[in-house]
Parts: sequence; structure tokens; C-alpha cells
Amino acid sequence: MTKRISTIKNQDRSVKILLAPLLVLIILVSTVPIILSVLAAFTDWVAGIDVDINFVGLANFKYMLTDMQFFASFKLGLIWSILVTVLTTIMGVCVALLLNQNKRYMFPLKLLALSPWAMSPPAIAVIWITLMNVNSGPFNVILRKLNVPAGKIGFLEDPTLFFPTLLVIGAWALMPMITLSALASLKILSRELSEAMDIDGVTPLQKLRHLILPHLRPVLVPLFALNLIWNFGAFDLIYVILGSFPPPNSEIPIVFAFRQAFKYGQFGYASALGVTIALFELVLVYAILRKQMRESNQ
Repeated sequence: MTKRISTIKNQDRSVKILLAPLLVLIILVSTVPIILSVLAAFTDWVAGIDVDINFVGLANFKYMLTDMQFFASFKLGLIWSILVTVLTTIMGVCVALLLNQNKRYMFPLKLLALSPWAMSPPAIAVIWITLMNVNSGPFNVILRKLNVPAGKIGFLEDPTLFFPTLLVIGAWALMPMITLSALASLKILSRELSEAMDIDGVTPLQKLRHLILPHLRPVLVPLFALNLIWNFGAFDLIYVILGSFPPPNSEIPIVFAFRQAFKYGQFGYASALGVTIALFELVLVYAILRKQMRESNQ
């Protein structure tokens, strides 16, 4: 018995020794930058050589409360997050319903529907920028061949079309997660119940409303909440599409904060923006988790 306890203690010690480098790496890569960013939010740190960094307290946060550009980006970020999440959910469920049919040609369609998962967000952005190019993009080429008067549409250049186009691109990039989750849930849906509803003369819309959507709800609600948080902090896809000269009032908060740091050199103010965005997302996470815990306890 004593020998077994000694062996267990040695194994625990070995596990701790093996995990120690990983723990140190996590602290260096994740925890230290977070701490430094929080500290920088209370300083007047700006870009430059031999520039003094002074503690300014809440000055950056006070300035943020008077920065109308930040509030405009925050409002746009909320609109973007909600709309793209709703559009992603609708598209993902529709594609999942299509792919749930037992047809031979569904396998290539499944690969096509899940293809965005195989690409990085910058690659997706470059593909769509190419597709929607005013002069040589396939979309405009097809419009010109069809003799459509508006054969040169600046999908990403026109301020009125930019945001709707960005919503479609964002929804397409995130759609595979919803599609795969909904498709997996549809595979365990009671076929007997579905066939019974068909025999009773239930229309497809009634079946969707009373059978399919209630069945998908436990899967879609957590994914909707996670996508809402993820989309609010989305950066790489939007930044690559925006480019160096974004249309007016087209920056979401995280892109606005990035430009404050690396375009204008306001590292202290950008850190304050980052802390504010992170706190807002933490509040969202807390609210969502609390709601789910209440529902699970009922």
C-alpha cells in the first residue's frame, strides 16, 4: 500500500514537471500581454524613440467617452455582430436542410458548403475582393455579359453596398459551423415522427416551425450566443477587406482600436479601447452563461 502511494506521488510529480514548460509558455504568450495591455491603458504611451511613458490614470477612458468616432464604431460593431449572426444562422440552417437529403450529389455540395472552414479569414477576404473587383471580378463580368446596365458595381467601393456585402461575406465564412452542427442534429431527428406528420398532411412550413426548429433550438441557441461574441471581436477578415482606405464609418471597435495603435501611434489610448471591448465581451459571456444556467435549472 505504501509503495502504491509512493508510485502515485512520483507520477503526479512527473506530470507536473512535464506540464511546467507548457504553463510557462501560456503565461508568457497569453497572461503577460494581457497584464501589460491593461497597464498601458492607464498611460500616455505613444509611438516614438526615447519617448517618456507617464501614468495618466483614467485620462484615456475619459477621452474615450467624448470620442464620437469610437461610439460610431461601437454602434456599427453591435449592428454588424447581430446582423451577421442572424444571417449566418439562417443560411446555415437552410444549407443543413438541403444537405440532409439522401441524394447522391450531396457529397460534393457538402464539401462546397464546408469549404470556408479550410480557408483562413485573410484568404477568404482576398478571394471575395477578387470576385467583386469592379473591372475584372467574375460578378461584374457576368453582369456585363448579360447586358445589365449596372455592369460595373463597386460592391466593396460603394458606401451604400459595402456593409451589406461585408455581411454576406462574414456570414459565408462562419456558415460551416452552423451547417455542420444543424446537420448533425437533423441526423438524430425522429424519422417516424416526420413521416407521421407527412401522412397527416402537415405542410413543410408547419413541419419546420413545429418539429425541426424546436429540435434544433438546443444546438442553435448556444452557437448563436458564441457567434454573437465572436463577431463583435472579429478582426482579420474585416481588416483585410477594409484595406488602407476604408469607407467612412465602416470600422468596428476592434479595427478602430488597431488603427489607433498602429496607424496613429496612440498605444495607450488603443489599450484603453481594447480593455473596454474585452470588458464588454466578458459581460456578454456572463449574461449568456447565467441565462443558460437558469434554463438548465428549470
